[in-house]
Amino acid sequence: MDLLASYVGEVLEPDAEQFQVSEEVEPIRLASGLTGTRIAYVGLFGDVQAPVEGEVTAVVSTSGAGVIFDGWAPAGQLQFEIDEIDEMIERAEIA
Repeated sequence: MDLLASYVGEVLEPDAEQFQVSEEVEPIRLASGLTGTRIAYVGLFGDVQAPVEGEVTAVVSTSGAGVIFDGWAPAGQLQFEIDEIDEMIERAEIA
């Protein structure tokens, strides 16, 4: 099972009261040349009072180290945060 699917199945789904993930898996390439995958999701999680929407990005380094980025915001607000989240992912140094 790949890193992205593992994170969704072992972290997000068990914590969600309601959960829906995009069917499309988006391939990504960082400035460093590393590649990864990204999915979008919406859900209702017990420790958060309102529905959230988010994006999970998984990247595996050439050494085999896996990194997950899970950026989320209250439903309807992710559009205002996504550029900053994407910039942080793009600038991450993964060895």
